[in-house]
Amino acid sequence: MHIRLILPLAAAIALSACGSKEQAKEGPVSPDDAAEQMSNLETPEAGQYKATVEVIEFDIPGLPDAQKEQMKQVFSGSLAQGHTYCLTKEEAANGAKEMAKKLAEGDCTFNDFKAGGNSLYADMSCKDKNGIQGSVKLAGTMSKDGSDMTMTMNQKVPNVPGEGTVNMKMHMVSQRVGDCPAGAAG
Repeated sequence: MHIRLILPLAAAIALSACGSKEQAKEGPVSPDDAAEQMSNLETPEAGQYKATVEVIEFDIPGLPDAQKEQMKQVFSGSLAQGHTYCLTKEEAANGAKEMAKKLAEGDCTFNDFKAGGNSLYADMSCKDKNGIQGSVKLAGTMSKDGSDMTMTMNQKVPNVPGEGTVNMKMHMVSQRVGDCPAGAAG
């Protein structure tokens, strides 16, 4: 469950869950059921978005504090700059399908899932073909033009110093900043 798997997953969930129609499901939910529920929600508006990620907590139990802080700074630095992206009409409309695809790639299941009004809560267990496994919790708010989500990850990662566990909490914000630039499909 590498960060490269989790960030697109979080983005797909955030994009798919924008809206105001009430949906809620308690207990285990299959990726297909979650995608179906999410497809009933209002789709995000196509356009140019700016996304930022702030690392709130970062811990690798058993690793000396100086090394933890160094790793946190390296990781945080690459995310804090943020990035912009163009969300096309097709991407906005297919958000739930893409989320289900990402879940299938990461072998994730929902332990709990709730979406309603403008809020989302998802509790997932994931593993990948490289032996990385853990839990991911997402909670936050969405609107047609952005999202504000907190993601908590606890992962067991082979070959990580210390106890082989990485614990991280991130705050992710995306905001529509306008139309896609000329030449971009939108």
